[in-house]
Amino acid sequence: MKFGSKLQPETEREDTFSEAAQAILSQHYFRHDAGGRCIEDASAMFRRVAAHVAQPSCEYGESVEQWAAKFHILMERLEFLPNSPTLMNAGIRGGQLGVCFVLPMEDDLERFFRHSSWPPGFIRLAAALASYSASCVVIPIFTLPSDPPRVFSRTISPPLVKDLDPINTSTEDHTCHGSMNMKFGIAFANSGPFSNPALMGYLATTAERCGIESLWTVEHVAVPVKHTPYPGSKDGQMAGGDTVAIPDPLLPLAYVAAITKTIKLATGILILPQRHPIYTAKEVATLDVLSGGRTILGIGSGWMKEEFEALGIDFHRRGAITDEAILAMRALWSEGPSSFEGRHFKFGPLHSYPKPVRNNVPIHVGGHSPAAARRAGRYGDGFFPTVMNPEKLKQLFDLARTEAQKAGRNPNSIEFTCMGISWTPDNLKALEDIGVSRIVTRPPSTNPEVITRTLEKFHDEVIARV
Repeated sequence: MKFGSKLQPETEREDTFSEAAQAILSQHYFRHDAGGRCIEDASAMFRRVAAHVAQPSCEYGESVEQWAAKFHILMERLEFLPNSPTLMNAGIRGGQLGVCFVLPMEDDLERFFRHSSWPPGFIRLAAALASYSASCVVIPIFTLPSDPPRVFSRTISPPLVKDLDPINTSTEDHTCHGSMNMKFGIAFANSGPFSNPALMGYLATTAERCGIESLWTVEHVAVPVKHTPYPGSKDGQMAGGDTVAIPDPLLPLAYVAAITKTIKLATGILILPQRHPIYTAKEVATLDVLSGGRTILGIGSGWMKEEFEALGIDFHRRGAITDEAILAMRALWSEGPSSFEGRHFKFGPLHSYPKPVRNNVPIHVGGHSPAAARRAGRYGDGFFPTVMNPEKLKQLFDLARTEAQKAGRNPNSIEFTCMGISWTPDNLKALEDIGVSRIVTRPPSTNPEVITRTLEKFHDEVIARV
């Protein structure tokens, strides 16, 4: 392996690598074939080493969480650049191997650094070096200790970037399972503090690493100042208050799709009767293609009358509109030209591409009313009531199964999801006994360190044992 050798002007040609650093890099970080020959270039090693960062350089004054969040964004930019990073420098400091890369900057990346609030001197070098025709960005990395094992411990540092493997488009369940077939998701992944893309990205990648199966977003396009009291709220306001930031439910999932590989991307829920099914079908199909078939469309009919009035939509017809929209979207996702004729929507034949990866996106019906249960039975691939009482859940599930039988559907084909707050074996078994196969909970914290600590503990004590 030939290492890059200069950050200095053209006249300074000495190698900047110590022999110890070269040995550590070759032995522990570069991949080798059976004969011991290096088969990995600096670009691939750069991504893999960065995925196991223990701490950023203290010289740059950034916390691990700040560094990690920005590194996610940087890595996505690097995927589209023609130039590979060049390994320029390495050394041992304080028992750790320090690695430095230089990346020739394209115009779009240069604009990204200029407008992304990077601390002065963090990873930017604005001067053109003698050996490069473009400006460069210098990326210092302080990795694990200088004698790392080949298998890194996740308790030292969370992986910060995805591998370079193609997106996994299989239907295989990636969650760790034992005797119980239970999956776990995280809701409210786009609201409040998680409207910040860095924090949402950190939650998503940490959740994926810790075995969380799905991430769920919520929706309210607008909240009238005076509105119907939020169900179960003492002051009538929604969770987090009426002024809480709630970004669009689909766009943040596209962002998450770019920085993850396996976690499923779900809306929980999207208010379907407020949207035209032609637009919704196109947006959802696009997300499904971008994510490699990981989309779950959770839908609901809505509860806030004033929000419908602001949009000019008849609140009292929202149930019928929802039912038609489900059928219309499935027509648009099927192969060939699409047509639909109903009371509220009529179109076609017309072309709508791309189609979802499997020509369908699972539709999970949200809500805890009998009407929602019947809708799930007639049309849903899944049912997600927001109640947590097992007896109430069982009643709703039974109603959905009965409605499925009436519609000539297999009731066992409906996947049941619920919210959860207790992870005792008895509680999980009780939920499984009534048909629940996925439990969704709120984010554990808005603090990145607490998110990591809590989700790692949840993996070890719950996911790995079910």
